Amino acid sequence: MLSFIEVTAQYSNAVLVAILPHISEFSQKVDLPMPIPITMQQVSRFNCDQRKGEIGGVVFLTNGYMFWYDHGFVSGFEAPDSYYTLQDPNRIPEFYGNLKMNKDEAVAFARASIKKLGYKETAVYADGNPKITIAPRHGTNVIPRYRIEWIEPIADDTAIQIEIDGAKKKLKSMTFLTSNLWREPPKIGVEPKVVPIGQIPDFIKGNPEMEKQFRLLPAPIAATPKNKQALVSAMLVLVSDYAQKLKLPIKLPLTTNDVTSFEGESFEDEVTVKLTSGYRFSYNEGYITQFIAPYAFFSGRIDGQVEDYWNSWNMSEREAIQLARGSIKKLGYSEKQLYFDKKPKIKKPIKIGTHTIPRYLFTWYNETRGKDQEGGLTGEIIVDSATVVEIDAGNKSVKSILTMNKKLARPAPQLEGK
Repeated sequence: MLSFIEVTAQYSNAVLVAILPHISEFSQKVDLPMPIPITMQQVSRFNCDQRKGEIGGVVFLTNGYMFWYDHGFVSGFEAPDSYYTLQDPNRIPEFYGNLKMNKDEAVAFARASIKKLGYKETAVYADGNPKITIAPRHGTNVIPRYRIEWIEPIADDTAIQIEIDGAKKKLKSMTFLTSNLWREPPKIGVEPKVVPIGQIPDFIKGNPEMEKQFRLLPAPIAATPKNKQALVSAMLVLVSDYAQKLKLPIKLPLTTNDVTSFEGESFEDEVTVKLTSGYRFSYNEGYITQFIAPYAFFSGRIDGQVEDYWNSWNMSEREAIQLARGSIKKLGYSEKQLYFDKKPKIKKPIKIGTHTIPRYLFTWYNETRGKDQEGGLTGEIIVDSATVVEIDAGNKSVKSILTMNKKLARPAPQLEGK
């Protein structure tokens, strides 16, 4: 559940003090032109992250450089003379120059910069072929700037983006958009105050549209420690039953000692639990809606390293669909109920470099037309059922199942100790 904090000057300064050494180290490794270490006197502004549990924000330096820090690492920087983020077209003549690097040299420079930061090329998928953009000519004038991008294999999305000055052979911006580099955030000595339930956070105030959207969010229900303990216990009963049906390699019955993290305030909202075994489960509307096994690939954040997912295709598409359907049936769901008697939508990781990630993601869904107050059909398309299954075709196993269907909704379990 997303919560916000009140950012005081004391808390903001504590966060800034904690992340500046990381920004200094980043700047030194990629040879950015500034005094090292970066001190508080070099900071012109700091926009502290207001999300609970997120340590970071945007740092603006007096020399015009900007840095982003989140999820435990420096996720990007931008020089004051970055061309690809230029807002004022009148400044374009400032960028004219002579191109002194070809495309291969620019790609090699980008890869070398990644390595200077201590990251493997595979972690950001830079072992594959990049997308290369060079600024267009303005008449006879050349803008010697390259933008080098590598995509991640789940979809055609950018994993890392780098701007290079091809005249001076310098970095001008670098942005990491993959969760593969996420780390534990630094410890902060100041405990921030959480924004009370229902109160609009400061960064939303004054923006009518954002305030409107915030008020539409369901109000979270505060739970006492006693209620939360009862919630965890009831959740584990449901998880144990689910795991037993799928014959997951989890020691049963589960106890609170098997829980590493838990999110949820009541059974009226989504509840998620992560076990010491690495398995994750989500609950909503009276039933377990999702399970995610360790080393699932399509879950948003990988475990271990990208290399851990490399393998061979040891299952055909037909065999994988049979495994997916059989697993859903083990949960007690029928083909007609969740529409998985139909042909699924199939997704596979894009091949990056020379290595293969043998995963299938099968999606079965059903759409209906929306209705107006008189019962007439509208143009609105509503997905009333969705079932998504990830299959590891290398190890022939199920890595995740998501089921969303209003017909599966059940009354919430009664909690002892409420």
